[in-house]
Amino acid sequence: MKRYWDWEPIKSPVLQNTVLGCVLGIMVAIDLRAIVLSGGKAEWAWIMFFMIGPVIGFFSGLERKKLEKKKEAERKRSNS
Repeated sequence: MKRYWDWEPIKSPVLQNTVLGCVLGIMVAIDLRAIVLSGGKAEWAWIMFFMIGPVIGFFSGLERKKLEKKKEAERKRSNS
């Protein structure tokens, strides 16, 4: 039997992925700005990463929510 730590303070997959997208977008944007764009020539690039992260997280969360509903429906159908 596989054991794992089941701790979910945020239940919504959309919100989970949006928060994760924000964090990863910020991390990539800061790294990109610090390492590659230290000359300040392309400020818009790191701002785009900062803004795109939450958007990607939101849409992937919607897709994850659909998949979880589909799995739950299949599980209920197989148990009946």
